[in-house]
Amino acid sequence: MRGLLTQEAIRLQLPSVSRDEAISQAGRLLVQKGYVNSSYIAAMFEREDQVSTFIGRGVAIPHGSVQDPNLVHQSGIVLLQYPEGILYDGHICYIVIGIASHADQHLEILRHIALVLSNQDILATLWTTNDVAWVVSLFEEGLT
Repeated sequence: MRGLLTQEAIRLQLPSVSRDEAISQAGRLLVQKGYVNSSYIAAMFEREDQVSTFIGRGVAIPHGSVQDPNLVHQSGIVLLQYPEGILYDGHICYIVIGIASHADQHLEILRHIALVLSNQDILATLWTTNDVAWVVSLFEEGLT
């Protein structure tokens, strides 16, 4: 699973935006990276309407439903950091991780992200770091 998060798929030090704009930014970056087609962004919002993808501890993981495999070209993740926080379904969110995955990899990717983010000290650093290489190495260690 190496290479799911690349330096080009990370945006740090972003200004605060609305929840919907953060989801759109993550979706557009997934499209730009070639992981999904543009219809996937609408699927991300449909998923968000079903259940919030805010998972706690300042992190949201918006993603489309894995029901339509034609929307996903290849698995990958993007990471957007909002050091001043954004309001996400009534919670403060600092990290938005957009996921594109095929059904057979979806739970494995979520599990690895959860492992990477399980250390509160590391997570607090992730909220404000400006070191893209560190972010990649953090996820590479957790996604091997």
